[in-house]
Amino acid sequence: MPSATNVYVPDRDAEQPLLSPEKEIATETTSLSGYSLSEQWRWYHTMTVLCIRLIVDFVYKNPFVFYLDFEQGLNVSYMEFAYIMAATEAGCVFAIFLGDLNKKYMGSEENIMTFYLLICGVASILTPALSFWNVDGDNELYVIIWCCCLRFIVGVSFANISAASIKFASQYVANVNKITSIITVLHYSWPLSTVINIAAGYMITDSWMLVFVWSGVVLVAIAAASKLMFKCYPLRLQAIAVHTEGETLDVEPADDQENFNGLRVLLSDTNSLLIIAVSFLMSFRSSTLYIVTISLWMEDTFGLSADLVGWSTLTIIIGEVLALIAVRSMSQTFTLKSIAGLALSHQLAFGIILLVLATIFGNDISLIAALLFTAMLTMGHQSFYVVQQSNAIHYAPSPRLAFLLLLAERSSQEAASIIALVITVGVWIAFADNAILVFSALWIGCSMCMTVILFIYRSEPTVKSPFQ
Repeated sequence: MPSATNVYVPDRDAEQPLLSPEKEIATETTSLSGYSLSEQWRWYHTMTVLCIRLIVDFVYKNPFVFYLDFEQGLNVSYMEFAYIMAATEAGCVFAIFLGDLNKKYMGSEENIMTFYLLICGVASILTPALSFWNVDGDNELYVIIWCCCLRFIVGVSFANISAASIKFASQYVANVNKITSIITVLHYSWPLSTVINIAAGYMITDSWMLVFVWSGVVLVAIAAASKLMFKCYPLRLQAIAVHTEGETLDVEPADDQENFNGLRVLLSDTNSLLIIAVSFLMSFRSSTLYIVTISLWMEDTFGLSADLVGWSTLTIIIGEVLALIAVRSMSQTFTLKSIAGLALSHQLAFGIILLVLATIFGNDISLIAALLFTAMLTMGHQSFYVVQQSNAIHYAPSPRLAFLLLLAERSSQEAASIIALVITVGVWIAFADNAILVFSALWIGCSMCMTVILFIYRSEPTVKSPFQ
Protein backbone atom coordinates (compact mmCIF):
# COMPACT_ATOMS: atom_id res chain seq x y z
CA MET A 1 0.00 0.00 0.00
CA PRO A 2 1.62 3.25 -1.06
CA SER A 3 2.43 5.71 1.71
CA ALA A 4 2.13 9.45 1.75
CA THR A 5 5.23 11.59 1.81
CA ASN A 6 5.53 14.48 4.26
CA VAL A 7 6.05 17.54 2.08
CA TYR A 8 6.02 21.04 3.50
CA VAL A 9 5.39 23.79 1.02
CA PRO A 10 6.72 27.20 2.11
CA ASP A 11 4.45 30.07 1.20
CA ARG A 12 5.43 33.00 -0.95
CA ASP A 13 7.47 35.63 0.82
CA ALA A 14 5.61 38.34 2.69
CA GLU A 15 7.22 41.29 1.00
CA GLN A 16 5.82 40.49 -2.44
CA PRO A 17 2.16 41.01 -1.49
CA LEU A 18 3.13 44.23 0.32
CA LEU A 19 4.74 45.58 -2.83
CA SER A 20 2.09 44.24 -5.16
CA PRO A 21 -1.17 43.99 -3.17
CA GLU A 22 -3.25 43.82 -6.29
CA LYS A 23 -1.82 40.43 -7.13
CA GLU A 24 -3.80 37.98 -5.03
CA ILE A 25 -2.15 34.62 -4.75
CA ALA A 26 -4.28 31.62 -5.55
CA THR A 27 -3.85 28.52 -3.42
CA GLU A 28 -0.74 26.82 -4.71
CA THR A 29 -0.33 23.11 -5.33
CA THR A 30 2.97 21.29 -5.44
CA SER A 31 4.15 19.14 -8.25
CA LEU A 32 3.18 16.11 -6.15
CA SER A 33 -0.54 15.63 -6.69
CA GLY A 34 -2.60 15.97 -3.53
CA TYR A 35 -0.45 18.44 -1.58
CA SER A 36 -1.64 22.00 -1.01
CA LEU A 37 -1.54 24.93 1.33
CA SER A 38 -4.92 26.24 2.49
CA GLU A 39 -3.75 29.44 4.19
CA GLN A 40 -1.20 31.75 2.64
CA TRP A 41 0.68 34.87 3.62
CA ARG A 42 -0.88 37.94 2.03
CA TRP A 43 -0.07 41.66 2.00
CA TYR A 44 -2.39 42.33 4.96
CA HIS A 45 -0.39 39.91 7.11
CA THR A 46 2.71 41.94 6.32
CA MET A 47 0.91 45.16 7.17
CA THR A 48 -0.29 43.70 10.46
CA VAL A 49 3.20 42.71 11.56
CA LEU A 50 4.52 46.07 10.38
CA CYS A 51 1.93 47.90 12.51
CA ILE A 52 2.82 45.77 15.54
CA ARG A 53 6.49 46.64 15.17
CA LEU A 54 5.68 50.29 14.44
CA ILE A 55 3.97 51.11 17.73
CA VAL A 56 6.30 48.95 19.85
CA ASP A 57 9.33 50.64 18.29
CA PHE A 58 7.84 54.04 19.09
CA VAL A 59 7.10 53.19 22.73
CA TYR A 60 10.62 51.87 23.15
CA LYS A 61 12.59 54.72 21.60
CA ASN A 62 10.43 57.80 22.25
CA PRO A 63 12.08 58.56 25.64
CA PHE A 64 15.47 58.57 23.91
CA VAL A 65 14.28 61.26 21.50
CA PHE A 66 12.78 63.47 24.21
CA TYR A 67 15.25 62.52 26.92
CA LEU A 68 15.51 65.98 28.50
CA ASP A 69 11.75 66.65 28.27
CA PHE A 70 10.75 63.47 30.11
CA GLU A 71 13.55 64.03 32.64
CA GLN A 72 12.07 67.44 33.44
CA GLY A 73 8.50 66.13 33.38
CA LEU A 74 9.30 63.49 35.98
CA ASN A 75 11.28 66.08 37.95
CA VAL A 76 14.33 63.82 38.25
CA SER A 77 18.03 64.33 37.57
CA TYR A 78 19.67 63.15 34.36
CA MET A 79 21.24 60.19 36.23
CA GLU A 80 17.92 59.19 37.82
CA PHE A 81 16.23 59.25 34.43
CA ALA A 82 19.14 57.20 33.06
CA TYR A 83 18.29 54.56 35.69
CA ILE A 84 14.70 54.51 34.44
CA MET A 85 15.84 54.09 30.85
CA ALA A 86 18.37 51.46 31.93
CA ALA A 87 15.47 49.48 33.38
CA THR A 88 14.04 49.28 29.85
CA GLU A 89 17.29 47.80 28.62
CA ALA A 90 17.45 45.44 31.62
CA GLY A 91 14.03 44.13 30.59
CA CYS A 92 15.35 43.44 27.11
CA VAL A 93 18.33 41.58 28.57
CA PHE A 94 16.06 39.54 30.85
CA ALA A 95 13.91 38.53 27.87
CA ILE A 96 16.49 35.96 26.78
CA PHE A 97 15.66 33.87 29.86
CA LEU A 98 12.00 33.80 28.84
CA GLY A 99 12.66 32.52 25.31
CA ASP A 100 12.24 28.83 26.04
CA LEU A 101 9.26 29.44 28.33
CA ASN A 102 7.53 31.53 25.68
CA LYS A 103 7.86 28.77 23.10
CA LYS A 104 6.76 26.11 25.57
CA TYR A 105 3.65 27.80 26.99
CA MET A 106 2.59 30.17 24.20
CA GLY A 107 3.62 27.92 21.32
CA SER A 108 3.65 30.32 18.39
CA GLU A 109 5.21 33.68 17.60
CA GLU A 110 1.69 34.97 16.96
CA ASN A 111 0.66 34.33 20.57
CA ILE A 112 3.93 35.77 21.87
CA MET A 113 3.33 39.05 20.01
CA THR A 114 -0.27 39.35 21.22
CA PHE A 115 0.56 38.67 24.87
CA TYR A 116 3.43 41.14 25.05
CA LEU A 117 1.50 43.83 23.17
CA LEU A 118 -1.12 43.73 25.92
CA ILE A 119 1.23 43.93 28.89
CA CYS A 120 3.35 46.58 27.15
CA GLY A 121 0.22 48.67 26.58
CA VAL A 122 -0.85 48.46 30.21
CA ALA A 123 2.68 49.32 31.40
CA SER A 124 2.82 52.36 29.12
CA ILE A 125 -0.53 53.69 30.33
CA LEU A 126 0.48 53.32 33.98
CA THR A 127 3.97 54.87 33.63
CA PRO A 128 2.94 58.51 34.44
CA ALA A 129 0.39 57.48 37.10
CA LEU A 130 2.35 58.59 40.18
CA SER A 131 3.33 61.87 38.54
CA PHE A 132 -0.32 62.44 37.66
CA TRP A 133 -1.20 61.98 41.33
CA ASN A 134 1.56 64.46 42.26
CA VAL A 135 3.76 61.97 44.08
CA ASP A 136 7.02 63.92 44.24
CA GLY A 137 9.21 65.75 46.73
CA ASP A 138 10.12 63.38 49.54
CA ASN A 139 8.41 60.55 47.65
CA GLU A 140 10.48 61.01 44.49
CA LEU A 141 12.09 57.60 45.05
CA TYR A 142 8.67 55.97 44.63
CA VAL A 143 8.29 57.60 41.20
CA ILE A 144 11.70 56.32 40.10
CA ILE A 145 11.02 52.76 41.32
CA TRP A 146 7.55 52.80 39.74
CA CYS A 147 8.84 53.97 36.36
CA CYS A 148 11.75 51.51 36.47
CA CYS A 149 9.38 48.57 37.03
CA LEU A 150 7.06 49.58 34.20
CA ARG A 151 9.87 50.35 31.75
CA PHE A 152 11.35 46.96 32.62
CA ILE A 153 8.08 45.40 31.41
CA VAL A 154 8.24 47.53 28.25
CA GLY A 155 11.77 46.26 27.63
CA VAL A 156 10.79 42.60 28.04
CA SER A 157 7.86 43.15 25.67
CA PHE A 158 9.89 45.02 23.07
CA ALA A 159 12.57 42.32 22.90
CA ASN A 160 10.08 39.47 22.56
CA ILE A 161 7.93 41.22 19.97
CA SER A 162 10.96 42.27 17.90
CA ALA A 163 12.37 38.73 17.82
CA ALA A 164 9.01 37.01 17.32
CA SER A 165 7.95 39.27 14.45
CA ILE A 166 11.15 38.63 12.47
CA LYS A 167 11.01 34.88 13.06
CA PHE A 168 7.26 34.79 12.30
CA ALA A 169 7.56 36.55 8.95
CA SER A 170 10.77 34.81 7.82
CA GLN A 171 9.06 31.42 8.14
CA TYR A 172 6.99 32.22 5.06
CA VAL A 173 9.85 33.17 2.76
CA ALA A 174 9.96 30.52 0.04
CA ASN A 175 13.45 31.51 -1.10
CA VAL A 176 16.11 31.90 1.62
CA ASN A 177 17.79 34.55 -0.53
CA LYS A 178 14.71 36.72 0.13
CA ILE A 179 15.11 36.65 3.92
CA THR A 180 17.18 39.85 3.99
CA SER A 181 14.60 41.49 1.74
CA ILE A 182 11.61 40.70 4.00
CA ILE A 183 13.56 41.74 7.10
CA THR A 184 14.24 45.04 5.35
CA VAL A 185 10.52 45.54 4.70
CA LEU A 186 9.69 44.93 8.38
CA HIS A 187 12.40 47.34 9.47
CA TYR A 188 10.48 50.19 7.86
CA SER A 189 8.66 50.20 11.20
CA TRP A 190 11.68 51.95 12.73
CA PRO A 191 11.70 55.09 10.52
CA LEU A 192 7.90 55.15 10.43
CA SER A 193 7.81 55.11 14.23
CA THR A 194 10.14 58.10 14.17
CA VAL A 195 7.50 60.03 12.21
CA ILE A 196 5.19 59.71 15.21
CA ASN A 197 7.74 61.69 17.22
CA ILE A 198 6.73 64.79 15.26
CA ALA A 199 3.21 64.50 16.71
CA ALA A 200 4.68 63.52 20.07
CA GLY A 201 6.72 66.73 20.13
CA TYR A 202 3.55 68.81 19.95
CA MET A 203 1.79 66.55 22.46
CA ILE A 204 4.62 67.02 24.97
CA THR A 205 4.14 70.80 24.86
CA ASP A 206 0.65 70.19 26.32
CA SER A 207 1.48 67.28 28.63
CA TRP A 208 4.29 64.74 28.49
CA MET A 209 2.00 62.17 30.13
CA LEU A 210 -0.27 62.01 27.08
CA VAL A 211 2.47 60.34 25.04
CA PHE A 212 2.58 57.34 27.37
CA VAL A 213 -1.19 57.08 27.79
CA TRP A 214 -2.10 57.26 24.10
CA SER A 215 0.70 54.94 23.00
CA GLY A 216 -0.51 52.40 25.59
CA VAL A 217 -4.07 52.62 24.31
CA VAL A 218 -2.87 52.05 20.74
CA LEU A 219 -0.81 49.02 21.86
CA VAL A 220 -3.88 47.38 23.41
CA ALA A 221 -5.94 48.17 20.30
CA ILE A 222 -3.24 46.70 18.01
CA ALA A 223 -3.13 43.55 20.17
CA ALA A 224 -6.88 43.04 19.72
CA ALA A 225 -6.83 43.91 16.00
CA SER A 226 -3.88 41.63 15.20
CA LYS A 227 -5.43 38.74 17.11
CA LEU A 228 -8.63 39.21 15.11
CA MET A 229 -6.65 39.38 11.87
CA PHE A 230 -4.78 36.14 12.51
CA LYS A 231 -7.98 34.45 13.67
CA CYS A 232 -9.93 35.45 10.57
CA TYR A 233 -6.99 34.84 8.23
CA PRO A 234 -4.94 32.16 10.00
CA LEU A 235 -1.46 31.17 8.94
CA ARG A 236 -1.19 27.44 9.33
CA LEU A 237 0.88 25.32 7.03
CA GLN A 238 -1.29 22.34 6.17
CA ALA A 239 0.17 19.69 3.91
CA ILE A 240 -2.67 17.44 2.82
CA ALA A 241 -1.47 14.08 1.56
CA VAL A 242 -3.99 12.19 -0.56
CA HIS A 243 -3.43 8.45 -0.58
CA THR A 244 -3.24 6.87 -3.99
CA GLU A 245 -6.07 4.54 -3.03
CA GLY A 246 -8.30 7.38 -1.93
CA GLU A 247 -7.38 7.52 1.77
CA THR A 248 -6.66 11.02 3.09
CA LEU A 249 -4.00 11.71 5.70
CA ASP A 250 -3.50 15.09 7.34
CA VAL A 251 0.14 15.83 7.86
CA GLU A 252 1.02 18.49 10.41
CA PRO A 253 4.29 20.43 10.35
CA ALA A 254 6.96 19.57 12.83
CA ASP A 255 6.80 20.99 16.36
CA ASP A 256 8.83 24.19 16.57
CA GLN A 257 9.27 24.35 20.35
CA GLU A 258 12.77 25.05 21.60
CA ASN A 259 14.33 22.74 24.16
CA PHE A 260 15.87 24.05 27.37
CA ASN A 261 19.43 23.50 26.12
CA GLY A 262 19.00 26.18 23.47
CA LEU A 263 20.91 28.91 25.31
CA ARG A 264 23.75 26.51 26.07
CA VAL A 265 24.02 25.62 22.39
CA LEU A 266 24.19 29.30 21.40
CA LEU A 267 26.93 30.03 23.90
CA SER A 268 29.03 27.15 22.57
CA ASP A 269 28.67 28.18 18.91
CA THR A 270 31.39 30.50 17.54
CA ASN A 271 29.19 32.22 14.95
CA SER A 272 26.46 32.88 17.51
CA LEU A 273 28.96 34.36 19.95
CA LEU A 274 30.34 36.64 17.22
CA ILE A 275 26.84 37.81 16.29
CA ILE A 276 26.00 38.49 19.95
CA ALA A 277 29.29 40.31 20.62
CA VAL A 278 29.03 42.49 17.52
CA SER A 279 25.42 43.30 18.39
CA PHE A 280 26.71 44.60 21.73
CA LEU A 281 29.13 46.97 19.97
CA MET A 282 26.54 47.97 17.38
CA SER A 283 24.01 48.91 20.05
CA PHE A 284 26.51 50.76 22.22
CA ARG A 285 27.41 52.84 19.19
CA SER A 286 23.79 53.45 18.14
CA SER A 287 22.51 54.24 21.65
CA THR A 288 25.13 56.92 22.20
CA LEU A 289 24.52 58.08 18.63
CA TYR A 290 20.76 58.55 19.13
CA ILE A 291 21.04 60.23 22.53
CA VAL A 292 23.76 62.60 21.34
CA THR A 293 22.52 63.52 17.87
CA ILE A 294 18.77 63.61 18.48
CA SER A 295 18.56 65.03 21.97
CA LEU A 296 21.76 66.50 23.45
CA TRP A 297 23.22 68.00 20.27
CA MET A 298 19.92 69.47 19.11
CA GLU A 299 18.74 70.84 22.46
CA ASP A 300 21.97 71.76 24.20
CA THR A 301 24.17 73.04 21.37
CA PHE A 302 21.53 74.41 18.98
CA GLY A 303 18.78 75.20 21.53
CA LEU A 304 15.88 73.52 19.71
CA SER A 305 12.51 73.28 21.49
CA ALA A 306 10.65 69.97 21.92
CA ASP A 307 8.51 70.46 18.80
CA LEU A 308 11.56 71.35 16.70
CA VAL A 309 13.43 68.32 18.06
CA GLY A 310 10.48 66.28 16.81
CA TRP A 311 10.90 67.79 13.34
CA SER A 312 14.66 67.23 13.46
CA THR A 313 14.00 63.49 13.67
CA LEU A 314 13.08 63.70 9.97
CA THR A 315 16.82 63.43 9.35
CA ILE A 316 16.76 60.11 11.21
CA ILE A 317 13.88 58.97 9.01
CA ILE A 318 15.74 59.96 5.85
CA GLY A 319 18.85 58.06 6.93
CA GLU A 320 16.91 54.96 7.89
CA VAL A 321 14.81 54.91 4.72
CA LEU A 322 17.88 55.37 2.53
CA ALA A 323 19.54 52.48 4.35
CA LEU A 324 16.54 50.18 3.92
CA ILE A 325 16.17 51.03 0.24
CA ALA A 326 19.87 50.41 -0.34
CA VAL A 327 19.98 47.11 1.58
CA ARG A 328 16.85 45.75 -0.07
CA SER A 329 18.18 46.66 -3.50
CA MET A 330 21.61 45.17 -2.81
CA SER A 331 20.13 41.98 -1.32
CA GLN A 332 18.96 41.01 -4.81
CA THR A 333 22.50 40.89 -6.23
CA PHE A 334 25.09 41.23 -3.43
CA THR A 335 26.06 38.65 -0.85
CA LEU A 336 25.38 39.28 2.83
CA LYS A 337 29.13 39.60 3.38
CA SER A 338 29.39 42.34 0.77
CA ILE A 339 26.48 44.28 2.27
CA ALA A 340 28.05 44.01 5.73
CA GLY A 341 31.37 45.30 4.39
CA LEU A 342 29.73 48.25 2.64
CA ALA A 343 27.70 49.17 5.74
CA LEU A 344 30.78 49.17 7.95
CA SER A 345 32.75 51.17 5.37
CA HIS A 346 29.96 53.76 5.33
CA GLN A 347 30.09 54.06 9.13
CA LEU A 348 33.85 54.53 9.14
CA ALA A 349 33.88 57.07 6.30
CA PHE A 350 31.33 59.45 7.83
CA GLY A 351 32.72 58.90 11.32
CA ILE A 352 36.17 60.03 10.18
CA ILE A 353 34.79 63.09 8.37
CA LEU A 354 32.84 64.12 11.50
CA LEU A 355 35.96 63.61 13.62
CA VAL A 356 37.93 66.00 11.42
CA LEU A 357 35.20 68.67 11.49
CA ALA A 358 34.74 68.34 15.25
CA THR A 359 38.49 68.77 15.71
CA ILE A 360 38.28 72.10 13.90
CA PHE A 361 34.89 73.48 14.98
CA GLY A 362 33.98 71.57 18.14
CA ASN A 363 30.27 70.81 18.67
CA ASP A 364 29.02 73.81 16.69
CA ILE A 365 29.65 72.65 13.13
CA SER A 366 26.34 74.37 12.13
CA LEU A 367 22.84 72.97 12.43
CA ILE A 368 22.61 71.98 8.75
CA ALA A 369 25.85 69.99 8.95
CA ALA A 370 24.71 68.37 12.19
CA LEU A 371 21.45 67.23 10.61
CA LEU A 372 23.29 65.89 7.55
CA PHE A 373 25.70 63.84 9.67
CA THR A 374 22.82 62.58 11.81
CA ALA A 375 21.15 61.22 8.66
CA MET A 376 24.33 59.63 7.31
CA LEU A 377 25.40 58.09 10.62
CA THR A 378 21.90 56.70 11.06
CA MET A 379 22.00 55.25 7.54
CA GLY A 380 25.18 53.37 8.40
CA HIS A 381 23.70 51.96 11.58
CA GLN A 382 20.37 50.91 10.09
CA SER A 383 21.94 49.13 7.12
CA PHE A 384 24.22 47.11 9.39
CA TYR A 385 21.34 46.39 11.78
CA VAL A 386 19.40 44.66 8.98
CA VAL A 387 22.52 42.64 8.19
CA GLN A 388 22.76 41.51 11.82
CA GLN A 389 19.14 40.36 11.85
CA SER A 390 19.78 38.40 8.67
CA ASN A 391 22.91 36.90 10.23
CA ALA A 392 20.83 35.60 13.14
CA ILE A 393 18.43 33.86 10.74
CA HIS A 394 21.09 32.47 8.40
CA TYR A 395 23.82 31.55 10.88
CA ALA A 396 21.93 30.26 13.92
CA PRO A 397 23.22 26.81 15.02
CA SER A 398 19.95 25.42 13.68
CA PRO A 399 16.83 27.01 12.16
CA ARG A 400 14.84 26.20 15.30
CA LEU A 401 17.25 28.26 17.38
CA ALA A 402 16.82 31.39 15.25
CA PHE A 403 14.21 32.89 17.61
CA LEU A 404 16.46 32.32 20.61
CA LEU A 405 19.46 33.85 18.81
CA LEU A 406 17.37 36.88 17.88
CA LEU A 407 16.45 37.25 21.56
CA ALA A 408 20.09 36.80 22.62
CA GLU A 409 21.12 39.40 20.07
CA ARG A 410 18.51 41.81 21.46
CA SER A 411 19.63 41.13 25.05
CA SER A 412 23.22 41.87 24.09
CA GLN A 413 22.16 45.11 22.42
CA GLU A 414 20.27 46.30 25.46
CA ALA A 415 23.09 45.40 27.84
CA ALA A 416 25.21 47.79 25.78
CA SER A 417 22.43 50.39 25.85
CA ILE A 418 22.43 50.31 29.65
CA ILE A 419 26.10 51.30 29.68
CA ALA A 420 25.44 53.96 27.03
CA LEU A 421 22.55 55.42 29.02
CA VAL A 422 24.60 55.66 32.19
CA ILE A 423 27.66 57.34 30.66
CA THR A 424 26.46 59.35 27.63
CA VAL A 425 25.04 62.45 29.32
CA GLY A 426 27.91 62.49 31.81
CA VAL A 427 30.50 62.34 29.02
CA TRP A 428 28.66 65.07 27.12
CA ILE A 429 28.73 67.36 30.16
CA ALA A 430 32.34 66.52 31.01
CA PHE A 431 33.74 67.31 27.55
CA ALA A 432 31.33 70.19 26.88
CA ASP A 433 32.29 71.91 23.60
CA ASN A 434 34.46 68.96 22.48
CA ALA A 435 31.88 66.25 23.17
CA ILE A 436 31.23 65.52 19.46
CA LEU A 437 34.96 64.99 18.95
CA VAL A 438 35.03 62.38 21.72
CA PHE A 439 31.89 60.60 20.55
CA SER A 440 32.93 60.52 16.88
CA ALA A 441 36.20 58.83 17.92
CA LEU A 442 34.17 56.35 20.00
CA TRP A 443 31.86 55.56 17.06
CA ILE A 444 34.84 54.97 14.75
CA GLY A 445 36.37 52.57 17.28
CA CYS A 446 33.13 50.60 17.58
CA SER A 447 32.81 50.30 13.79
CA MET A 448 36.37 49.00 13.49
CA CYS A 449 35.76 46.35 16.15
CA MET A 450 32.50 45.33 14.43
CA THR A 451 34.44 44.19 11.35
CA VAL A 452 35.07 40.85 13.13
CA ILE A 453 31.56 39.87 11.98
CA LEU A 454 33.06 39.20 8.54
CA PHE A 455 34.61 36.01 9.93
CA ILE A 456 31.22 34.25 10.18
CA TYR A 457 30.91 34.25 6.39
CA ARG A 458 33.72 31.74 6.12
CA SER A 459 31.21 29.06 7.16
CA GLU A 460 28.12 27.91 5.31
CA PRO A 461 24.74 29.28 6.48
CA THR A 462 22.71 26.76 8.48
CA VAL A 463 19.36 27.80 7.01
CA LYS A 464 18.91 25.88 3.78
CA SER A 465 15.11 26.05 3.72
CA PRO A 466 12.55 27.85 5.85
CA PHE A 467 11.24 24.68 7.49
CA GLN A 468 14.27 22.58 8.31
